[in-house]
Amino acid sequence: MNSITRHGKPVARLEAAEPALRPVSPTELQALTAAMPEQPEPAADMVRRMRDEDRY
Repeated sequence: MNSITRHGKPVARLEAAEPALRPVSPTELQALTAAMPEQPEPAADMVRRMRDEDRY
């Protein structure tokens, strides 16, 4: 563990990143996404609608 100091006082700490949980299997991912229902409207339209409805 390394520390970054400013004026001799520690202001940040550098630590190693935690390893990934496990690799994702393309077959498992495909099976998961195939089981999901199709969205009734495209994501771009949904985001645009949400932005327009909640503006101000």
